[in-house]
Amino acid sequence: MGDAWITVCEPKIGTSPSGELKYHNNHLRSLEECGCLLELVLRRDPGGFLTPQLHNPWLWAHVGFELGTRHVEDKLLLNLCMGLDLAGNPLSEVAFFRPPVEIIVALPCELSVALAPDPTAAELTLHVAGEVLFREAERHAITARVGQRKTEVRPGKILALGYRHALNHAREDHLHFHGLVFPSALGEEGWRAYTNRQFLRMLHTLDGARRRVMEAVIAEAAQRQLLVPTGDNDNSP
Repeated sequence: MGDAWITVCEPKIGTSPSGELKYHNNHLRSLEECGCLLELVLRRDPGGFLTPQLHNPWLWAHVGFELGTRHVEDKLLLNLCMGLDLAGNPLSEVAFFRPPVEIIVALPCELSVALAPDPTAAELTLHVAGEVLFREAERHAITARVGQRKTEVRPGKILALGYRHALNHAREDHLHFHGLVFPSALGEEGWRAYTNRQFLRMLHTLDGARRRVMEAVIAEAAQRQLLVPTGDNDNSP
């Protein structure tokens, strides 16, 4: 499901652990689509790859990530896909290997071109878009049983990270953010399986993530006297 602003990628049913790591390390962390962001050398890990934007760093520390480092271990990524922390302790019930939900925020090409000469501003705009996206995902992150037969959707803190890219496949300026939401979320009563059903239902409503992300990007661009087109376009990352 997607449009010019937000694309919720189709679930990767049957993806193997090695396939997930290959996509993560060979595309998301790669410098191939960095474009103007290549100038931000402090955004690379010791191996020269992109560093992720971690949402809820304290929650990442809880599952075994060492704060202050700039690379998420492959073992932690795979364990999270199975509902486990780094040490192998269970977080939520995941019946099989479940890759993270990938949500892409693609900014209008006109804005991407306008921000290309200012990598810091480009990165900050993507950072804002990513944080708003993740906060929207948290509004309806888990389900809880109410009574014997009913369940209700509740907020929860998600384990999520994102990568900021500045080019599309055609090597054109196109700022976009790859957000990954892993299958465990922390609610008031403990860890639960993350669900995005309500997020998808509300995505295109006036109170949904698309509008919230779009408004945040417009506000950020306005600080630099830039206008943001909000109509559809034919480009995709």
